[in-house]
Amino acid sequence: MNISRVYSVVPFLLALLILAIGIYPNYIEQVLWNLIDEIKNAPYKYINIILSLK
Repeated sequence: MNISRVYSVVPFLLALLILAIGIYPNYIEQVLWNLIDEIKNAPYKYINIILSLK
């Protein structure tokens, strides 16, 4: 039985992700909070950019 590379790489990447979350939980939490803040402020940044073009 031949297994494609995708099916062998995906579990490996997921295992690495789980290890990274386990080893660096504070760093990953900080990155996630920064992303959440950027997403929440995205409409205001867009509006400010558009209004400054006038």
